[in-house]
Amino acid sequence: MASLCTPAEVRALDVLGTDFPDPPFTDPVLQSILDTATLFVDATCGDADVAKQAECALAAHFATKKNQSGAASVGQVVAHSDGRLAQSYASAMQGDADDWLRTTSYGMTYIMLRDIMTCGAVPLVLRC
Repeated sequence: MASLCTPAEVRALDVLGTDFPDPPFTDPVLQSILDTATLFVDATCGDADVAKQAECALAAHFATKKNQSGAASVGQVVAHSDGRLAQSYASAMQGDADDWLRTTSYGMTYIMLRDIMTCGAVPLVLRC
């Protein structure tokens, strides 16, 4: 299934250029993330423009979460110290997929667009 959105359109959502900077988020990397987001958005379920926006938002969410993740992290950073570097992480997130999506503005946008297009969709997936 071909992506509705392009890497340039995903990059345009990151107004400050800090959520998924290039590098390491080059166009091929963003395209790979878009290919994954495409699996969760069904353009035949409703308006194709809304589906495209949903795909872009979900890809931006995936990229942002990838950028935020660290090898030792479990949850979000809840404490940070500068002297002798120390970080504390929240415990693993509990709840449903929507709770995870609500951790970025892009994920919240995806939820809103998904709800506009709902055709009996399950929580994360936009499928008819």
